[in-house]
Amino acid sequence: IVAPAEIGTLIPGLSVRKAAEGTRLFANVRRTGNLTSALTVSLLANKTELLLPSTVTIPAGAAFVNFEVQAVQDLTTDSEQRVSLTASAVGLRSGQNEVHILDAILDIRVPASPNIIGPTKSVLNNPVTISWTPVSNASSYDVRVDFLSGTKPNLVRSTVTQTSLSLGGFRELGRYRVMVRANLSSGGSTAFSAGHLFRVDSPILLTPLAEVQVTSRPVLFWNTVQTAVRYEFQIEDILRLKYFVASSSSSTSTSLTFPNPLPMGMYEVRVRAIDALNEKTSWSPARSFTVVPVPSPSLTPLSTFYRTPALRWSPVLGARSYDVVLRDQRTGKTIYQASEVRRTVWTTPESLPVGNYTWQVRASAEYDVHSAWSPVRNLTIGGQPQMLTPLNSAAGSVTFHWDPVQFADRYELRVVSESALQTDILRVSTILGTAKEITRTLPVGAYRVWLRAFSPYGEASAWSFAVRFVVS
Repeated sequence: IVAPAEIGTLIPGLSVRKAAEGTRLFANVRRTGNLTSALTVSLLANKTELLLPSTVTIPAGAAFVNFEVQAVQDLTTDSEQRVSLTASAVGLRSGQNEVHILDAILDIRVPASPNIIGPTKSVLNNPVTISWTPVSNASSYDVRVDFLSGTKPNLVRSTVTQTSLSLGGFRELGRYRVMVRANLSSGGSTAFSAGHLFRVDSPILLTPLAEVQVTSRPVLFWNTVQTAVRYEFQIEDILRLKYFVASSSSSTSTSLTFPNPLPMGMYEVRVRAIDALNEKTSWSPARSFTVVPVPSPSLTPLSTFYRTPALRWSPVLGARSYDVVLRDQRTGKTIYQASEVRRTVWTTPESLPVGNYTWQVRASAEYDVHSAWSPVRNLTIGGQPQMLTPLNSAAGSVTFHWDPVQFADRYELRVVSESALQTDILRVSTILGTAKEITRTLPVGAYRVWLRAFSPYGEASAWSFAVRFVVS
C-alpha cells in the first residue's frame, strides 16, 4: 500500500502510483483516534478518469476499510492525468492521495485481408473473373494484377465495390499475380492479400493422325496460337523408351513434316506454342501413331536366267528383320516363306523351274510390329522379257522399250504386219544385252512386235507377249 501523502485523521491509500486506463486498483482509508464507533467516510475524485464509491464505512473497532476503484478507459488520447482522491468524515480531518492515469494502448483490430478464390488459370484473350472473400466493414476493394513473366507490375489497378472483378482477357502467355485489399468504412485499409498466382494458357491441339503411317516422315497439323513465334514438338519413341524434340521456327505455319526419318515403331507426339518471351503453353494431348514403312521390292529384276534368284528390297529404318513369301503366279501356291531375314536380300534355297512367280516382303520390329506386305512383284525364271507400251512412233520411226532381263547376253526383236502375220517385216537378233530400247523406221500400217532374250550360254527365253502398234 502506498504511504499517504499527508498524515491526518483520514488517510486514503492506493495500491499503485500509476495505472493504465481500464485498470482495477485496490484502495483503503485509515483513521486515527477513537475506534469505538463505525465511521462513514465520503470519497471524491477530482477527475472523471477515476471511478470510485461515493462512501465507504469503517466498522466499529476497526482502523481501516479496503475497497476497489477503477481507472476509466475513455477511448480518447488525453495523455497522463493526475487524479486526486479525497476522504472526509464529520468531525475528522480530511486526507488526500494521488494516482496517475495513463492512456491505454487500444487493441483496435484491423480485419484480415481478403482471401482470393480465383482464377487458377485463364485462357489467352478470353474473359476472366477475379474473385475473393468479403471483408466486414469494407466499403471497396483495391485490385492489383502483376505480369510476372513480362516483369510488368501494376498491369491492372482497379477499385471496385463488389467482391469480384471481370476483365476482358490477358493478351500474353505466362504467369500472373493478383492481390486484393479492403478499404474500410471506418477508415484505413487492410493489408494486401498474399499474392495469388495463376497462368494464362492457350489450348493447342494436334489434328488426329492416321494410326498407321507408311511414311517415316509423317506430317503434323495443329491450330494456331495468336502470340506464338514458334512451336515445339515432343516425340516419344515407345519401343526404344526415348524422347526427342523437334521445332517449327515459323509463327504462321501450322504444319510440320518430320525433319528426319523416324525408325519403324510406335510413337506419341505432343505440341506446344512458345511466344517471344519464351513463355510456353501446356503440352497438347498426345496423338499416337505407328510408323511402318513398306519395303520396296523394285530392286529385283522382273526376269532373270538365274534359277536361284536373289530377291532384294529397300531397307526400312528401324526394322529388326524381314519376312518374304514366294508364290507360283498361276496357281497362287506358296513356294517358299522365309521369316526373320536379317538382311535386305534373300536367295531361294533351291533352283526354281522356268516359269512365272510373284513375291512380297514386309518389315518387322520389336513387340510384333509389322509393316504391310509390299506390292506384289512379278518374277520370271527363264528370261522371258516384257515389252513396254505405249510404243513411241512418229513420222514412220518407232522406238521399242522393254524391261531388261538379268544375265541376258542379247535380245532378238521380231515385227510383223497385221496384214501378213507369217512374214517378218523386221527381225533384229544382235541387240546387246544391256539395251532397253531400239529405234527403227517402218512403213505406215498396223504391226505386232515380240521380243526374246538369250543367256550367255545361248539359252533362248520364251517370246514376250505380243504388243500391237500403229505407224501413221
